[in-house]
Amino acid sequence: MAEEEKKVGKADEDEVKQRYLELQMAGKHIKKFHERVEALDEQLGAMEAVIQSLDELKSMEEGAEMLSPISEGIFVKGTLKDSSKLIVNVGANIAVPKTVDEAKELLRSRIGQGMQHRSELIDELQQLVDVPLGRERHPDLVQLVQLGALAGEGAVELRDHAAAVDGVERT
Repeated sequence: MAEEEKKVGKADEDEVKQRYLELQMAGKHIKKFHERVEALDEQLGAMEAVIQSLDELKSMEEGAEMLSPISEGIFVKGTLKDSSKLIVNVGANIAVPKTVDEAKELLRSRIGQGMQHRSELIDELQQLVDVPLGRERHPDLVQLVQLGALAGEGAVELRDHAAAVDGVERT
């Protein structure tokens, strides 16, 4: 009888170890998705800032003094000669002339693509959270979700669970 209890105890211990490893892997995946979404959010924010700068540029008069970026945090003083045409890198180091409105439209298109990609990442992240570990998910999965902060999305649905824990909605 004692030998059977040891076998059952060992099996339970092995299952807990296996689930722990699975949770660690899920936690790493969640963290990577979180980092990807954060980086994408930064890029989208930068593109929005460029659109605002283009609006300001469009309203500037010829001869206006301005600072032109040379590199990250490095600027040169200059005088605006013609704000009607911009030189825009469209990829593969190919630069073409565009109007301010065309450049803004290009940026809006890229923002739309970025938002679509962000939505797909969030969907993949949600699927990762919903993956069952065996027959039912380990309760510590909620802690992994909180650790990953799920890309600032706030409430995240954890299917097949009830109540809410620390701002993570579980239904």
